[in-house]
Amino acid sequence: MNAFVYDDMSSGISSCVDFALASGRPFALTRSAMFRHMFHVNPSIFIEDRDLIDIAEGDTSMLKALRDAAAPEKVAAELNRSMIGAMRAREASRATPDRRGFNKILDDRSRAAYSDAISDLAQHVPDMLARKIERANIQQGFALDTAQRFLAECPNARILAAGSFEDTAVATLCEQGYRIDEIDPNVNGMTLLDFYRSPGARLGSYDLCLSVSVLEHVADDEQFVRIISEFLRPGGLAVLTVDFKESWRPGQIKPIVDHRLYTTHDLRDRLINAMGECALVDPPIWAEGIEDFEYEGSEYGFAGFVFRKLDADSVRMANAQPVWRELLTQSPASSIPREDKMTAIKRIFGVGR
Repeated sequence: MNAFVYDDMSSGISSCVDFALASGRPFALTRSAMFRHMFHVNPSIFIEDRDLIDIAEGDTSMLKALRDAAAPEKVAAELNRSMIGAMRAREASRATPDRRGFNKILDDRSRAAYSDAISDLAQHVPDMLARKIERANIQQGFALDTAQRFLAECPNARILAAGSFEDTAVATLCEQGYRIDEIDPNVNGMTLLDFYRSPGARLGSYDLCLSVSVLEHVADDEQFVRIISEFLRPGGLAVLTVDFKESWRPGQIKPIVDHRLYTTHDLRDRLINAMGECALVDPPIWAEGIEDFEYEGSEYGFAGFVFRKLDADSVRMANAQPVWRELLTQSPASSIPREDKMTAIKRIFGVGR
């Protein structure tokens, strides 16, 4: 038997599996991100799940389907689909009102380009909009336009809005007839974490998640985006905006209501890697924008942060743990008698989950 014992050395896919499949012999892997395209194999061929001797002596018929999928004509068809998908994603990025994609600074170029979306806000929720800072409205205009573009291709979408209180984009979509599950202490008495724990929460069920001008106010932003990713179905879209300043470092001036200002590293590396099963919808150009907003003596900008939930075959990282597992380890369930643990689990997730 061939055995490949790898650490998470890179975000690529290891080609050694191709040779192992071609040999026709049993093989075993470690649960590295480099072997993520094998995570679905059943029975498992990962040594974290089974002993080497069990893998060597066990059924290998499931590997035939993988060899068949690697046939030249099927690989060519998959490559063609991938290229078409990439071209369509690029077209969608260029079709935004300012032709700068989605992951960008929302500066005066965007304020001019998204004027129609901002006018929609004024038409549908004028009183709410009048209570806002005018130059900050680009965030809701951007979110509204981006959501409408996605919803045009996804009829009857399930929509989640995290931090929806006084959000003019969410209110406008509601006025336009969209049904939205709104999560906010001032709307339904829940934080996103409260909703995640509730009996009514359904992971992997939302097509679109909106969270506008919220993330910088959240203490545990990595947990927040991980919860969003768990609520999204494969292919689902998350549309966020954040307060952004590329040069900002912890300890420097910021609005008192913010926990932080965001940088390219925060968004592209720290938060995306925290999710593992999500990816930005287009190459980010946040650093190319102009940070042209001022509040409480702090100068910064607004950034679009738009990512998509990947399917199982595309997951990038092997070490991204679901939030529910983290909550279990933090609960008293780990230190109480076994017969009482189910009670603790039900308390964490709600009866019926």
